[in-house]
Amino acid sequence: MAIYRMNTSHGHIGSASPHSDYIRGEGKYSYKQNEIAYENNFMPEGITPREFWKCADENEPVIGKRESRTYREFKLTLPHELSLEENIKLVNEFIEKEIGKNHYYSVVIHDKESSEKGIKNVHAHLMFSERTIDGIERPLEKYFQYANWRNPANGGAKKDEIWGKKYKLLQIRQSWEDVLNKHLEAKGIEKVSCKSLKAQKEEALENGDFEKAKFLDREPINIPGYLLKKDKDKMSINELDQYNDYLVNKDIYNKGKELYLNSQKAKKQYGLYNEIENNINDLTYNLQKDNYTFDDFSNVEANFNMLEREIYKTRFMLQEENLEREVYKINAPEHYNLLIERDNLIDRYEQNKNRNIEVSSEEFYKNLSEITAKINSSFENLKLDNFLETKNEIKNNLEKSLERYMVNQERFKVELDKIKEKMGEEKFDKSLLKKEFNSNLERMIECKFEIKQLNRKLNSYNRNLDKEKLHESAMNIYSKGEYYRISNNYKNLRNRLEILEPNVIYKTGSSPQENEKMKKEYKILKEKYLTAKKELETFQEKYSNKNVQIKIAHITESMEKKYRGLIEKALLDKKLLSVELNLVRNRINETPINKKETYKILEKYSIKADLSKVNLEKKENIIKNLKNSFTKEKISNTALNKLSKGRYFIVAKEYKVIADRFESLNKKEKNLKFYEIKKKLEIKKEKKDLVSKMEDLKTEYNGILALKNKNEFKNTVEEIKSLGSSLISSLKEELKQIKNEVYENNDKNFIASGIKNEIEYISKDEKQNSNYKPYYDNSNIGSGIGMEDDEDENGGGGGFQILDKDENRWKKKQKNVFEQGFSL
Repeated sequence: MAIYRMNTSHGHIGSASPHSDYIRGEGKYSYKQNEIAYENNFMPEGITPREFWKCADENEPVIGKRESRTYREFKLTLPHELSLEENIKLVNEFIEKEIGKNHYYSVVIHDKESSEKGIKNVHAHLMFSERTIDGIERPLEKYFQYANWRNPANGGAKKDEIWGKKYKLLQIRQSWEDVLNKHLEAKGIEKVSCKSLKAQKEEALENGDFEKAKFLDREPINIPGYLLKKDKDKMSINELDQYNDYLVNKDIYNKGKELYLNSQKAKKQYGLYNEIENNINDLTYNLQKDNYTFDDFSNVEANFNMLEREIYKTRFMLQEENLEREVYKINAPEHYNLLIERDNLIDRYEQNKNRNIEVSSEEFYKNLSEITAKINSSFENLKLDNFLETKNEIKNNLEKSLERYMVNQERFKVELDKIKEKMGEEKFDKSLLKKEFNSNLERMIECKFEIKQLNRKLNSYNRNLDKEKLHESAMNIYSKGEYYRISNNYKNLRNRLEILEPNVIYKTGSSPQENEKMKKEYKILKEKYLTAKKELETFQEKYSNKNVQIKIAHITESMEKKYRGLIEKALLDKKLLSVELNLVRNRINETPINKKETYKILEKYSIKADLSKVNLEKKENIIKNLKNSFTKEKISNTALNKLSKGRYFIVAKEYKVIADRFESLNKKEKNLKFYEIKKKLEIKKEKKDLVSKMEDLKTEYNGILALKNKNEFKNTVEEIKSLGSSLISSLKEELKQIKNEVYENNDKNFIASGIKNEIEYISKDEKQNSNYKPYYDNSNIGSGIGMEDDEDENGGGGGFQILDKDENRWKKKQKNVFEQGFSL
């Protein structure tokens, strides 16, 4: 995957000759000769590049206090996917387009090892003079002198100032993008862009390319080159931060790139399927090859599996409840959106509870009650005159799609069987097992993780089935969250009293004053407790009448039914996952694979877990810094700066600079000798000017401070506060998501670590006992390869063996719970 990188820079008097030596590997930079893959120089006749750039250093004029630019340089990163000849052609095309024969230049291509293994760092240095060739013959020294407007032959060549303009540099960046993409497209490589990641992301979203937008939603990978070579122990704190950010951003880029490329591959497969579906009547499969490879099978299988998913989705959509929802989506979108909002609310709440993330039950039930009321009200007002007609139309379309999917899938199945037959069963099975090992191992970890999740859900559902808890939840729903608010307050105060009471009775304080303080605190807490108790009793009395209790009992019954349904579904899912886990394990058992290869697959879970922790820490620091930026004082200062159109901060900064200068002059004046009268007079004069400036600034400063008394200031403060709250709230939502990722990645890493430990344990034990069979105690369940809590101690890791020396160890089957029988 090619990247876009173009840097522009320029050099002043004295830097052209050394820089020329650097890019061309001459003089003290001769050690770089082995990096130079190509060099081309366009110079005056008979002049070497070294002579040309040295002459530029010696003859460019100084303009006032500024030194003239002696050269400008473009550093272009070249695609490592192209050959050297192709890159040379690419660079020369760009030079011809933008420089031509208008400027003298040196271009050098460097080819060296990059920081990423297996990828070359190929880049070009294009160094040119900004002076335009005018065809006038003159000595080289004169070429770099001031241009003579009236008589050009008497002066130097005119310098084209356009190279210093921002718009020109932006145009050059776009030009390099165009030329580079032309060559990439010719080789079938994805195009690049000169735009910022943010701009590219927005463009991808506008085009509906969500996979690309997700890949572009990251920080750019920037780091000074010298840091990659510097010893970490010698880095400053700031340099270490830069280096760590670089590693994190690079890892995010690499993982994002892998996901994006996989999505692009899936799109190509989907395109193949669409082509087949659009020409379904003419679809034929002809086996014209004598020898098929496993890649042929994989390509057809990918399309077969894609159709399998589409068939499952279509059947799901054909269920009565989902058909009705589709009708709401078309004929009553507002009602449909309310249903989706309710589902999302429940799903988020359950997920957060299962992942031990702090959630407010009171707020959840209040929101659930409000949205349920809206749904009921919306349903009563629905006018669905064409309900059955729309429903039948949707059903017919889905059934037609299902029929097409199944016809196509059957034809892919025929193709798969023919390829398998051509390859031969033994060769096919061996190839299949080896190819699937990676995905099987990953799926094993996913299965174990999902079983753990289901175990947590089952524990949660069973706890919620407790009669007292069900009654309390129903009471809370009926009271729209009021019960939990009152009950939790009462329980909290009661617990605090129980902790404090013994300390007050036995006077455990370190001094009489502390005991007295605890006594007063106990008294205040006791009063609050009694008030809370009375409030709870009043609430219970209010909701104790017969009609209310009947309604609460109805809610309790509905909730019990719901949780029993969830338990039934979770148990079924767990059973299916257990069966899948066993099948996947058996596939792994039969696959000859090296221990090191297995470690490599498992190692990525550790990297992912570490990366998510770093991301969490970064996000927490951002929120912390943002909170510090929105203190009362900083908000007030920002409001004043906004109202004064930026003058507030400028005045404060200028005053500090002048005050520091004034203090410096005072010290200087004290150190002067008595005879240095002239210097004293100069200092006094400067101090007088500084005092005058400080008075002016002070007057302006006080005038800005007076804005605090205006209503406009209060409104601006509130606006900034609101902005800060909104930003922090948004980041906290992102933080919750990152915490979920940390939780999930840590759990998967724990499972992968268990598998890795088992591999090491087997390898160690093999040396002592060739008949080794793994044993699992309770502490090992969930971390090894075996079933979660559905296996006995002999079923834990049955048969997972690493091929080190004995290839047959992979094929030794061991007894597991599925051979013994099991129940959930």
